[in-house]
Formats: sequence, structure tokens, C-alpha cells
Amino acid sequence: MDRLKTMKNRTILLLFVLLSMLFSCKTAPVIEEEPEPVAEQPAVVEPAPEPEPEPEPVVEEPEIIVNDETGFEVSVEVYEQTLDEIRELIAKLNNIISDRNYDKWKQYLSDEYIKTYNDKTTLSGIAGSSKILSENNIQLLSLKDYFEWVVVPSRSKASVDDIVFLDDNRLTVYMLIKEKRTILYQLEMIDDNWLISVW
Repeated sequence: MDRLKTMKNRTILLLFVLLSMLFSCKTAPVIEEEPEPVAEQPAVVEPAPEPEPEPEPVVEEPEIIVNDETGFEVSVEVYEQTLDEIRELIAKLNNIISDRNYDKWKQYLSDEYIKTYNDKTTLSGIAGSSKILSENNIQLLSLKDYFEWVVVPSRSKASVDDIVFLDDNRLTVYMLIKEKRTILYQLEMIDDNWLISVW
């Protein structure tokens, strides 16, 4: 019985020691580990889309007017611009001719024109072929006579209906007379001015 009691005591003692140890042990504090830094992934940069090539500008070929006789070509734009210039010039000439201003009119003539219409043979031929001049016994002896008896009666109310380029510097001016296309003037560009000329 003593032995049983001793064992019992020992068991209790052992239990007590174990419990003491259990409660006297400090629990190590739980250290929360910081999460390992995640390596930053480089941002995926989408390549910029290549710009679409701009469409080639459509270059329109200028409309062309061709002289049937010479084959000389001129753009519609140049034709229309020149036509406006010639209409202004003829309006100015009409006023000069209506005023019978011979000296002013002469400034619009090329040297070749002056030479041609100052020639007695040329003037005689013009006078002989004109019914009005012949019937009135009018002789043309000089450029001034030609101006007075031919130009003033026939050119003071001229109008421009068309122009035809012979080349870059020469053109023919047409007027419709009774629906008939009639040559009004031959003009030549001399020193940047359109002058009445002959060729």
C-alpha cells in the first residue's frame, strides 16, 4: 500500500512539474513576415501603330486647248486669264479709237504693224479693195489715213468673242460679225505688253 501511495505521489508530482513547465514556457511571439517584395514587371509598352501613309494627292491634269493649225497647246486657265486681259485691252482701245486719238492708238502698235500700214503699196491695195473708199474717192497715203478711214469706222465698237494662241507670244482675236467668226486683231506680246501686230 505504501508503494501504491508513493507511485501516486510521484505521478502527481510529475504531472505538476509537467504542468508548471507547460505554463512557464513563454510562447515565442509570432513574427509576421513581411511579404517578399514582388519584382515589378516592366510595363508592357504596346508599340505605337505606324501612321497610315497619307494618300497621294490627286494631281489633275489641266484641261488643254490645242490650236488645230499649229498644234500649240495652252491650258484652259491660261486661256481664260488671257481672254479677260484681252477684253480689257480691247475695251481700252475702243475708247481711244472712239475719241479718234491717233497718237494714243499708235502706242498699242508693234513696229511691224506701223511699217506695214505705212507702206503706200499696202495702203493702195486696201483703198482699192474697199467699196466705200473707192466710191468716195478716198486715198490712203499714211498710217494716219488708215486710222481715220479704216480703223475708226470699223473698230470703235469691237468686242472679243474668242482668242486663239499661235504660240506663247502671239494670238489672234476673233469677233462674231453676223454669226461669222472674223479676225479682229493679231496681238503680239512685246516687252510684257500685248500690241497690235501682223505676221
